[in-house]
Amino acid sequence: MIPADDEKKLPLFTPTELNLLSEHVSAGLRSCGADEEIVFAIYGYHTAMLGLGREERVTAGRIFVSEGKLNLVFGMVQKRVNSNEDRRLAPFTTGSRFTPATLGVNITPASAGSAYHLKRADWLVFTPEEELPEMTTPDTITEQPGGKSIEERLLLLKSLRNKDLISDEEFRNKRLQILNEL
Repeated sequence: MIPADDEKKLPLFTPTELNLLSEHVSAGLRSCGADEEIVFAIYGYHTAMLGLGREERVTAGRIFVSEGKLNLVFGMVQKRVNSNEDRRLAPFTTGSRFTPATLGVNITPASAGSAYHLKRADWLVFTPEEELPEMTTPDTITEQPGGKSIEERLLLLKSLRNKDLISDEEFRNKRLQILNEL
């Protein structure tokens, strides 16, 4: 929740934004390595003009898992979008682990006993009910499929080769090994 100018609390994300984020972030986290993160910018229509109108706003940040906890660092929160701006000159800022962002709003829990705490004014840390698995390095992913389907494993293998994290020979050998499981 973010307090507006009149101290009224507003939701940080619209239901549509939450649906999009949950779908894409969960898919992204499944393919992230231990030192990788997801960077996002999401548009939504938010209440404006005393509730009589709506305006397009953007929220941008980065998401990563560390020590079994989900971290969300913001660079901007519900900033008004000017469609005429050149994004090369006015890019969306996604925040930093090292330098706090000035958001212009305060993020506060919607209720007591929230599933997150603030590490900084622009950084939320979510403590899941179950501990999140640590993300693995690419070589452990190829050796330990972790219950993924053969199609998912082949796609992951292809992605590792395209990122030059494994050689063509390693790709061919592992591909044959996966296909032999059919």
